This record gives sequence, structure tokens and C-alpha cells, in this order.
Amino acid sequence: MQTKWLPKSFKKVAVKHNLTLPAYTIDLFDGDLNLSTTLPVFTRNYQFPANYQVAGPIFANLKKEIPTEIQKVITEAKAAGKQVVYLALGSSGNKKLAIKLLNYFAKTDFIVIAPLAVYFKDDLRAWPENIYLVDWLPALAVSQQVDFSVIHGGEGTVQTACAAGKPFIGIGLQYEQEINVRFCETFGNAVSLAPNKVNDTSLTEAIEKISEATVKEKATELEVEMASLNGAKKAAKIIVATYLK
Repeated sequence: MQTKWLPKSFKKVAVKHNLTLPAYTIDLFDGDLNLSTTLPVFTRNYQFPANYQVAGPIFANLKKEIPTEIQKVITEAKAAGKQVVYLALGSSGNKKLAIKLLNYFAKTDFIVIAPLAVYFKDDLRAWPENIYLVDWLPALAVSQQVDFSVIHGGEGTVQTACAAGKPFIGIGLQYEQEINVRFCETFGNAVSLAPNKVNDTSLTEAIEKISEATVKEKATELEVEMASLNGAKKAAKIIVATYLK
């Protein structure tokens, strides 16, 4: 909390324009108006300062089609009575964790859809037929069709999983991500795993937990909550009301 690191570019601009910079790094993140994109249901008991308002979730929902070959995989898996998993680690993931997760699922009957191909461009290892590595997917569209997701804890990715109405296993790769996943774990639609605790036993136990009916019910409950919110629209209204009227 007492860190005094400031970006060089900020210092340069401050000198050029005779500006006073905040004393501590954390103060850079405190503006005259601060909009929280965390789900309101997670923060309703929090007392925010006067310059903080809750806008609600804002995440990418690109109107793109699921690639034909991936849609075929999902459809055929469901027809065969197999469970489908969405496995994504976002920009904060790493190859070591990706391999650990893929190695686990390679030994299961789950059909795994994983936009992790970026880690294996120069890696010619062969994965079993139940593992499908791709470059990019419309996350929400895919997440809505799978049985559960295994994801990192980035807020947008977590909100996508919540909007899909399916349980998930969240692996927080930094403190902010840990908090995002813990909010959901407390709500009841997810299980949190620390990166250094990811192993065959912990993954099996986590999957058993999110397969429980109560967890699925909470995931559906949060899906309904998400559908009633438009964080981007509310944020715009707050900004207009605060600065443009």
C-alpha cells in the first residue's frame, strides 16, 4: 500500500505540464470518479467512498460464430453423452499451467475445447482426440454450450462464465484474479484453485464439487442476474450525469 513506484511516462508528463503526481502508486487508481465493474451482488454489503459507484459487469461479447469444426465437436459430444469443457487462461496464463491442465484432461473422457494453441506453435507434441486446441473462440457462445469451464481469474473471463450460467473452476494468477474467483466461490457457482495447488487430485475434487446440483443452481441464478445488468450502459449514464450535464 505504501509503494511509491510511478511509470516514467507519468513523471515525464508531470514535469512537462507542471503537474503534481500522487505520493503512492495506489493513489493512481483513485480518481475523482471511480466506477466498479464488479457484480453488484458481490459488493452490496460494502460501504464505498462517495466518489465510487457500481456500474456492473463489462465484458467482451463479440458477435462471432463458433467455428464450424468446433461446433461439430460440441454437438457430437453431447449426442454421445459426453461432457464438454471450456479451458482458457487468457493473456495472463502460461504454458506450464496449460500443459498441467491439458495433461490432466488427456486422461479423462471429457471433451476439451481450449483456445491455448498460442502456447504450442513450435511444439509438435500430439494430444489425444478429446483435446481440441484452437487460436481464438467467441468465449460466451462456447461457454453457454459446455458443461463447465476451467479458467484464469480475469474479471472479464469470470464474468463471461457467470453470464453463461455454467459452473467453473477458477485459477487466480494474481491477487485481483483470486478475489474475482473468490466472489463466485462464496456465491456458490465456482471453485477456486491456487496455481500451485493444481494437480490431478485437486482438479478431480473441484470437478466433483461443481457437478453438484446446488452449484449448477447458483450458476443459473447468477446467469439471470447478469442478464438484468448492462454495465457499459450504466457507466456511460453515470459519466454523462457527472460531467456532461
